[in-house]
Amino acid sequence: MRKDTFTLLCMAKARKGPTRARSSPPALSPEEALVEVANLVRMTDLQRRRLDLDLAIAVEIARVDGLSWQDIGTVLGVTRQAAFQRFGRRGEA
Repeated sequence: MRKDTFTLLCMAKARKGPTRARSSPPALSPEEALVEVANLVRMTDLQRRRLDLDLAIAVEIARVDGLSWQDIGTVLGVTRQAAFQRFGRRGEA
């Protein structure tokens, strides 16, 4: 069953998932719904940025502890070159 944007927005806002339906969704105008969706996108992007920073710190710790770029790439599911390009520093090999 395909869910419409409004239903998905309500589920995301309530963070209840698709298995818990609301008896009556809040009455939002189309403009309010767009604002809510924009806020959801903004907050999701902020979370992604925080996770990217956490990952960079974890990779730095892994390098200090002696893990190779091959090891880090394997854990991340990418090649050693891709891991190095994303997290490596100039002059480091």
